[in-house]
This record gives sequence, C-alpha cells and structure tokens, in this order.
Amino acid sequence: MSTSREAEHVHDLEGIAKSMLDMHPKLRIFTFTGPLGAGKTALVKALCQQLGIDPSSVQSPTFGLVHPYLAANGEEVFHFDLYRVKSEEELIEFGFESYLDSGAYCFIEWPALALPFLPNDYLSVSLSVNGTVRKIEWKHEL
Repeated sequence: MSTSREAEHVHDLEGIAKSMLDMHPKLRIFTFTGPLGAGKTALVKALCQQLGIDPSSVQSPTFGLVHPYLAANGEEVFHFDLYRVKSEEELIEFGFESYLDSGAYCFIEWPALALPFLPNDYLSVSLSVNGTVRKIEWKHEL
C-alpha cells in the first residue's frame, strides 16, 4: 500500500508523522530518501515529537551516524544519517545490524547502502520538493 501527502508547513509534517505512526503501529524501521533539503530530518523530528521526544533535541547525525533518543513510553529510537557511509563494510563494523535487530524505532536517512540489511517489513518514505511544497510518499515494504 502506497500513501502520498503534501506538506507546506511544520504542522503539516506533524500530521503526516501522526498518520504514518497510526497507519503502521507495529513497524519500527523507516527509511527516508530525497534530495538534500527535502525535509528528511524535519520529518524525523515530527515523528520523534509524536513519540514524545522533544523535537529540539533531534538533530541530523551526519557526523556521528546515529543519535539515540528515548520515547515517552520508554522505547528506544535510533536516528541514522548514512550520507557519509561509503560501504556496507562500514555498516557492519559500526554494528548497524544490531540496531535493526533491537526492536527499537530506526529512522534511517540516506538508506541506499543499508537496503541489503533491512528486514522485509519496513516503511519506505520518499520526499521531494516543488517550490515551497514537499511531497511525501510512503510505502509499506513487505
């Protein structure tokens, strides 16, 4: 099932994030693709806010690869930015698979190299920008 929405303002992202979580309550792995500036991190912030995490604490983990957060219900949330990762070997050395196997939320920006490691059940999110409007499409990958 594929879903598409458009967002122009931050409150639109909050509604989209709520929809994603409501429509897919059991999914814990989300991937985010789109060009620089499309709003991947902004959408992750909105998802984290829906989980009870202060959005001001959510930053892009470009240099550290992962930032951990704790949701209001005590669940762990891991936010990955794989933009600078050059090989699957780097992911293996980093212990990426153990994060995926943890049962925690894993929000993965720039997931191309991670795709072979993902389980069959995850949410694939694609973002694009046309002027001031972001188009956000998501698909439950089985």
